[in-house]
Amino acid sequence: MDSPPRVQISLGRPIQEGVSYAFGIAVQNPTDQSTQEEQLLWMVRTRDSSDLVVEESTGGAAWLDPSARGSPGNMWGLSSAALNLPTLRFGELLPFYVTLNTAYVTVLPIQVSFDLSIPMRLTAPLGWIWEPAVVASGFWQDSPFGTTAALPGRAVPTVSDNIFLSWEAPLAFVSGEIYGFRAPLRVPRWPTTGADFLLELGNWTGSTAAGQRPLGVLLPGPQLSAVRGAWVDYVTGRVGERHGVRAQLTISTPLFAGGGFIFEGGLATRRLECSCPGTTDGYTCSVQSLFSGELLLRIVSTRALLAGTYSFLFYCTNPPNAVAAGSWKFGTYQDPENYPLATEADTPSTVPGFAIQEPLQLFQRLPAEITWSFDPRPLRHCLG
Repeated sequence: MDSPPRVQISLGRPIQEGVSYAFGIAVQNPTDQSTQEEQLLWMVRTRDSSDLVVEESTGGAAWLDPSARGSPGNMWGLSSAALNLPTLRFGELLPFYVTLNTAYVTVLPIQVSFDLSIPMRLTAPLGWIWEPAVVASGFWQDSPFGTTAALPGRAVPTVSDNIFLSWEAPLAFVSGEIYGFRAPLRVPRWPTTGADFLLELGNWTGSTAAGQRPLGVLLPGPQLSAVRGAWVDYVTGRVGERHGVRAQLTISTPLFAGGGFIFEGGLATRRLECSCPGTTDGYTCSVQSLFSGELLLRIVSTRALLAGTYSFLFYCTNPPNAVAAGSWKFGTYQDPENYPLATEADTPSTVPGFAIQEPLQLFQRLPAEITWSFDPRPLRHCLG
């Protein structure tokens, strides 16, 4: 008889009462189906420093049959084993916020191992939006290239709550056929908390009992790119002082030679005078003012740049008068020389700047309960 598998997790500190702990392990399910009465039990024990058992718990779950054996009633809940993993092919991944153009995604192949008549739903990650005008968009297809049959009944889905693309009437799928579809959607401006799409074949609004939701699969979505971890730092915020201004950001998309960075100041930079550093190995630097007066710092790379963190120092002179704190916009572009008509590499990030203030004429120490909220930066109003 084989010994049961055992995993030991060693903690570097004592277990605290009332605190929840979690860990993950990779397992491979058995090849044979078990029943609800023949559950494979998992036992969790806590041990002290002498390896003696302190507490113990048990629990289990039945293993699902990898095939439906001719009837979806043999399946419990969702099972990706009986549904081949379709792929997602996106027409473009530029944000709708920037282009105002609807994108599309092709889902192919959808194949079932047994005939069934059942509803279908594709759920997008939060932040994505299915185009409500599915057919009028011009992107809808119920039999894209690579399919052997159109969707049953050439049914058109409906959109609800932005992320649900649903076929509520049962679709009569036939085993051996290859199905697929192309649907319009809007790409979000920022990466979302999750990037997986969920394809379900079943009565998702009803019970999760046997046969009600026989098939389902997670479809890995694309990773959207955006400027992250961006910040700007002033050496001093005193009026009239010459000092250093450092801009740092982390980029997700590699840049080719000729690509680069744009650091655009807000209203608070209209009287901020800056110049490029003395040495810019591998970069060309320029400083200009926009028509509206805001400061624009441009860095163009003469070589390809990998995704990663980059930091640049500029020499600046503060305005001669006090200025309220503003913000900067950091972005990466494939052709920054053409800004503002340049092509974005990563979605830009808006980061807080600093206020320019008059020097104190009288120094007075204030209690901590008053000064704790003194901060020359404005609050962040977007991801960074």
